[in-house]
Amino acid sequence: MRCFFALPLPAGARPALAGVQALLAEAARGCRWTPPGTLHLTLSFLGELCPEEVETARAILLRLSPPARPPALAFDRLDWFPDRRRPRVLVALGALRPAAAGAVAGPDGLAELQLRLEAGLRAEGLISGQSLPFRPHLSLARLGGDSRRPAIPAALLSEAGALLAASGSWGFERLVLFESRLGRGGALHLPLAELGFGKSGLGPAGSASGAD
Repeated sequence: MRCFFALPLPAGARPALAGVQALLAEAARGCRWTPPGTLHLTLSFLGELCPEEVETARAILLRLSPPARPPALAFDRLDWFPDRRRPRVLVALGALRPAAAGAVAGPDGLAELQLRLEAGLRAEGLISGQSLPFRPHLSLARLGGDSRRPAIPAALLSEAGALLAASGSWGFERLVLFESRLGRGGALHLPLAELGFGKSGLGPAGSASGAD
């Protein structure tokens, strides 16, 4: 099974994300947009796991202490991954900089949660090698295999980033272990286990989320 850990976005984030998609729709023709309701913030991608490894991942989630308060993060700019010379995915980047007085709130325990999760995964041998720096992001749209990067003006990307920033920081309510199944319409994300913040233990797996 192809698995990953992620934080589903709260429902309150969807209007701002839908507004960004509407703003860029004409300039970003050729992109396949992720439905706002299925967007998530990935904390760790595990790749292919055997059934025993999936159970280990569940156990790691069960042992993980939830943060003292739900982590929050603002998204304030758009860019291309892996980079602008080889664009494949249009992303919204999290504002990891400390927030000044009156500015959009920065992360609240998010980086620490990701580090603790990764430490548990590494201790059990589910990840190895050198980790890349954590760059929280949302995958808003993907280019098709034969598509070139749309000519989105820099000013329009800045406007879209400002629209996201104006929505403030979003609080995350749970950490979920997902299975990703590839289908004709894209990836289907099936929750296998979850840790609710402010609750104890594992919550029941919810319904599947659609392609992203």
